[in-house]
Amino acid sequence: MRERGDTVLEAVNGVDALDAALAYGDGHVHLLLADVVMLQIGGKELAEKMGTFCPNIQVLYTSVYTDDKIFSEKLAENSFEFISFFPVELAHKVRGVLDARLCNPAI
Repeated sequence: MRERGDTVLEAVNGVDALDAALAYGDGHVHLLLADVVMLQIGGKELAEKMGTFCPNIQVLYTSVYTDDKIFSEKLAENSFEFISFFPVELAHKVRGVLDARLCNPAI
């Protein structure tokens, strides 16, 4: 993503992601890439918390637990953007989500 000119904030968990986003500035984070199943704060809860100070944030979920029962239940109960973790596919999906926001600034 950096090679394409995007600023990337890295975090090791949901708490770290919240801290990084807050330090970067209210409303300035445009996309959250989060694992559905994480320790401390799961992806859905993280997205909800970040949405309070980044109201236009887009969320792209991923998971290494695609065979996991918890993941399957979360996927069934929600309609959300999801990607398996393959670097080339990830780059294209991230660009698509960000470009959709540019085409529709109300998002």
